[in-house]
Amino acid sequence: APLWETLDAAFPSGLFPEGLEYAIKGKIRRRLAWIGYRVTFPDGQPWQGMVECFAIAGMERIHKGFGDNPWFWVVAWPGVFGAAAAEFWPEQGTAAERRVVASDAAAAHLEAILIRKALGDADAVGGLPAPAVRGLRAIGQNSLPALPTATIEGRSVNHAIGQGSTPALPRGSSEGKAINQAGAPSSLKALPADAIEAPAAAGHGGGGDAAAGGGEQLRD
Repeated sequence: APLWETLDAAFPSGLFPEGLEYAIKGKIRRRLAWIGYRVTFPDGQPWQGMVECFAIAGMERIHKGFGDNPWFWVVAWPGVFGAAAAEFWPEQGTAAERRVVASDAAAAHLEAILIRKALGDADAVGGLPAPAVRGLRAIGQNSLPALPTATIEGRSVNHAIGQGSTPALPRGSSEGKAINQAGAPSSLKALPADAIEAPAAAGHGGGGDAAAGGGEQLRD
């Protein structure tokens, strides 16, 4: 599915009032486009590595902006990044291949972020940081949509670390050279932040008045 439709489906219904939900989804889409349209594919190197860089840098950027909000943790991010990669760079592989690479990299890096955040959170529950727990309680679920094995009553952070979960790195870059200190691929080229605007408001968003309570519940 196209990126915008995937964003609509990735957010559990009833989290926000309609206007706020649309604004947040539009901001996320523009951030992904800003990163995606700066990605360059060096000659002679596998394209998969740069698609992974895109997913890692994008996950870091979105977490930096929204990770303290409970709603961030109940969005199906791997699907969002997969849809973005399928929409971008048509000259690299196939849409299905790009979708799989980006989705897998986003899931792996989100797990690394989850572990990192939970380790520094005194209020973590079952290996989940407090914002993630509040998000799950707001939607009445026990496991993260993006990481079904991460549950309120499930594995602990120490167990996840014991299983070898580590921050994702691009293929062929054991030292993570393709990612700079800000978390963005070093071979990205600058483009305006508003390179792509979100679609017109008609027909998007949802929840209306019924979502207002959920939106208030999720705000910090």
